[in-house]
Amino acid sequence: MTFLIKWTIAIAAILATPLASQVHAAPSFDCAKASTRVERMICDNPRIAQLDSELADAYRIALRDAPWASANRRIREEQKAWIAERNRCRDPRCLRQSYRQRIARLRSEVSGGGNSGAGSPAGGGNVVRVSGVATNDVLNVRSGPGPNYRVVGALGNGDRVRRLNCQNQGSSRWCQIEMMTDMRERGWVNARFLSGTGGSSSSQPSGAINHGGGVRTACARAVARQVGVSPDDVVVTRSTISEGTGRHVVYVGVPYAAADWICEADRNGNVVNVFFSGSG
Repeated sequence: MTFLIKWTIAIAAILATPLASQVHAAPSFDCAKASTRVERMICDNPRIAQLDSELADAYRIALRDAPWASANRRIREEQKAWIAERNRCRDPRCLRQSYRQRIARLRSEVSGGGNSGAGSPAGGGNVVRVSGVATNDVLNVRSGPGPNYRVVGALGNGDRVRRLNCQNQGSSRWCQIEMMTDMRERGWVNARFLSGTGGSSSSQPSGAINHGGGVRTACARAVARQVGVSPDDVVVTRSTISEGTGRHVVYVGVPYAAADWICEADRNGNVVNVFFSGSG
């Protein structure tokens, strides 16, 4: 009889262990200040509260380990978009799925998955070239399929990218592309500026300054010299033409810098100025 009582107590303790750990699960925010339906749902569900805490850790680590200022900004913007999407959930099942997908995405940033996300795997898709962009102009890379999305980068004629998938938006067709750089940044461009094949991706030389266009290549090299790093360690994030001076303005990412460096070149492509865009 004594043995049976001890066995029953032991089994009860084992079964109670996960429940106890769930009771102590806490989200990344103060539940006493929960003000929205979704926040209250998170606080009322120990498993979702734990997922919220895991996501906060994954987000912090992804921001900490993102080497490029442009990647850091992208992760922040994606987090804002994800929160808006999460807040549309109406039940715990939707929330759990949303959290798990976002945690996996953030962890892939640290593990080297970068922007692989959903859809084609990193390195997949057809390699194509940018063409048809007007002289002294750039092709804007946007955060979504359409002209109303924010600009996240720029490309020039001859640049090689991976075309992942395309969709129609009104009378235009837009394609998601992946930059052929170490960071594999993704964005959307108007499909009419993508043509032909860029050749085998294995023929692409490694290094971050192989973006096509003498001005951007010169600026990448100028920034690398200024900072004291190899040209292979910097990457052009976007470029434009100044309406006031007519100069080329090229933004160059440097590893672990809080912001991009800016390079200005004259109409002939000669670098005339290099400076840091952040404070300090």
